[in-house]
Amino acid sequence: MNSTANSTGYMPNFCIFEQIQMIYKNLLNTHALLRRHLIMSIDLKTEKLITLTQATKVLPQVDGKRIHISTLWRWCKKGLRGINLEYLRAGSKIMTSQEAMQRFFDALTGLDEAGLQQSNYRPACMKKPHSEKSRQLEVENANKILVNAKIIQ
Repeated sequence: MNSTANSTGYMPNFCIFEQIQMIYKNLLNTHALLRRHLIMSIDLKTEKLITLTQATKVLPQVDGKRIHISTLWRWCKKGLRGINLEYLRAGSKIMTSQEAMQRFFDALTGLDEAGLQQSNYRPACMKKPHSEKSRQLEVENANKILVNAKIIQ
């Protein structure tokens, strides 16, 4: 029996929310890995590799300043709105390509056009309520959703 369940086996609603949040996060991570490794990858035969430093010089300036190399590295490792910039490691150098940057920005534009926020999206039931009354409303709404989905009775 779960340590958060009481002696009757009932699990408080906040535990269900945590489980749903964990499942949602795992789905996003799996989707990002599949998209990154199966759909997008730099083709060494057709694309010219450039270092991240060179990539900062290719990109347009924002407010008169170049995009910092650490921003590009963050886009590679953590992504932006669920989309990662493709990169390769060649020895101690991190490299990308102009085509990979184009795919990255096209994917971000596609999210804008679809009105989606992939990894920044947090359903209302996962946000921390501000009062006991709002918390109770969230619990009731979540229960209605679970009953409608026939997850609980």
